[in-house]
Amino acid sequence: MPPAPPAVDIGRALEARPDLHQAKQAVEQARANVLLQQANAKPDVEVLGGYKRTVGFNTFMWGLQVPLPFFNKNQGNIATAQSDVSAAEAHVRAMEVQIKGEVEMAMRDVEARRQRLASLVEGALARAQESLTIARAAYREGGTDLLRLLESERINIELEIMNARMRMEYRQSLVTLETALGGSR
Repeated sequence: MPPAPPAVDIGRALEARPDLHQAKQAVEQARANVLLQQANAKPDVEVLGGYKRTVGFNTFMWGLQVPLPFFNKNQGNIATAQSDVSAAEAHVRAMEVQIKGEVEMAMRDVEARRQRLASLVEGALARAQESLTIARAAYREGGTDLLRLLESERINIELEIMNARMRMEYRQSLVTLETALGGSR
């Protein structure tokens, strides 16, 4: 019987995936952009003051500077930034669903290959070995011809090749599951 697949924790898989971390960082960046755009909506009022001496006259100046237009609240950039946040959050949710689907598909693939491998090892491979042993004994006793012995050998070799191929595919499906879970443990 092939070894059992590793225990799967979807929460840990979501934490381990670097692509999901990157998407979550994009959400944080979009939220920071909203704060920046909201800060840019407030007008920069400047108070000016100074001293000037021209041709013997001393002059003090002061003033107030307000950018035009007065009512520019940066609504367009704020709305764009908020829609970027919504899009980034939707992308994170979609990635979470995709990752859960990848893990579930990989788990199903591992279990299906494990079942097929177990049935091959327990069933056909054991019967082929037994049949080959009987054919060898019968050939030694002279009860059968060489052609039947070679046929039993061929069947046994083909099943051994199939067993090796199925073990390789099972290990590949384990690697796929490990990748879906976020890499090596």
